[in-house]
Amino acid sequence: SNPNGEITQDDIFRAIEAAKAITLPPNKEIIHSIPRIFTVDGQDGVVDPIGMNGIRLEVDSHLILASTPAIKNLTKCLEDINIKIISLAYSGLTAGLACLSETENELGVALVDIGGYNTSVTIFIDNSPDCSFCLPVGANNITADLAIGLRLPLIDAEKIKIRLAQLADKKGFNDEIDLSNIGITTDNNKLSISSTVNGIIKPRIEEIIHLVWQEICNRGFQNLIPAGIVLTGGGAETIELKKIAQKIIPLPLRIGEPLKLNGLVDDIASPAYSSTIGSILFFQNSKQIPHTSNKKINIPFKQIFQKIKNFLAPLLP
Repeated sequence: SNPNGEITQDDIFRAIEAAKAITLPPNKEIIHSIPRIFTVDGQDGVVDPIGMNGIRLEVDSHLILASTPAIKNLTKCLEDINIKIISLAYSGLTAGLACLSETENELGVALVDIGGYNTSVTIFIDNSPDCSFCLPVGANNITADLAIGLRLPLIDAEKIKIRLAQLADKKGFNDEIDLSNIGITTDNNKLSISSTVNGIIKPRIEEIIHLVWQEICNRGFQNLIPAGIVLTGGGAETIELKKIAQKIIPLPLRIGEPLKLNGLVDDIASPAYSSTIGSILFFQNSKQIPHTSNKKINIPFKQIFQKIKNFLAPLLP
């Protein structure tokens, strides 16, 4: 440390690295070590110890782990198509960068990212993630339920789920969908929206939201998130999701879309792209700072996503 006992950035870095020296569960590795609070010579509650005088510096860090086999498989998959992974980021953290407000981060908020195969929950308090966990249920379960309930292939069930999401914001739409209009051919081309939502989609949404809220309560955070719940990810576009969730969770609740970018095209200004857009924000910084930023930036999304589209086109059926 500094000869005069003044704490420097290097001291903080060493303390954060020392916090990683723990016994990890099998097949897990650390992808983020996020400092929450520091202790200087027994004085706790220090947010920024740089410049303070002290002999012993400790840090309370939030460690985010990932599956080592999953990382290796992802790395190999991308390297096979000549894409090199430089670094990794937890989707709950990056989504928070894109769709949480400064007030929500300060007060305390739970970000619920409903993906395809799982739902990740990240609780932010005082501008930093304080807790994170993942539940093995997501939007693909809704698709599977539709496929079973309607006796349709998964690809057709996904089309119906997307069409219902598109109708969710429209007022005065008919209760029936003509399936032939979305490329589905069945004996009966008419589908009742209300019956499908109440009989198939609603029970699965209720299950997901109940699991999320139960886990938040089990971890003791139900009274520490006055800003409430922000639902994001592709699953957040599911029809009636917000309405159903509000009946289960007794806190403010909203659907989280990317907030902090200018020049967004409509196709990606949706909850489904929160984590992707947040990743761009996250890796923009030379230092991967876990705190959210309120700076708006302009990114040429049309060019970026056109390149991605061109790359994926030959791989799609």
